[in-house]
Amino acid sequence: MPDLAAPADLSAFTAACRAHGLMSGLAGSLRVIDIPGLRAHRPDYLGFRGGLCRDFDRRSGIDPLRVAEALRALRPSRQDAA
Repeated sequence: MPDLAAPADLSAFTAACRAHGLMSGLAGSLRVIDIPGLRAHRPDYLGFRGGLCRDFDRRSGIDPLRVAEALRALRPSRQDAA
């Protein structure tokens, strides 16, 4: 996803959703390393498929270590609390 949509477009999309009382989600070949950049757009959801699986292969099942990494990356930072 980050390779297909410009940051300004992602911000506009999520802001328009909020302005209309809608929830937004961003997805598309996401990996844990994409989370920090996408958090700034304040989506309600991030969609992962293979990005949280063993060997990044959705047929291999969920990788608990990648899920733990994703949860750490999603935790509010001190900057978010300010």
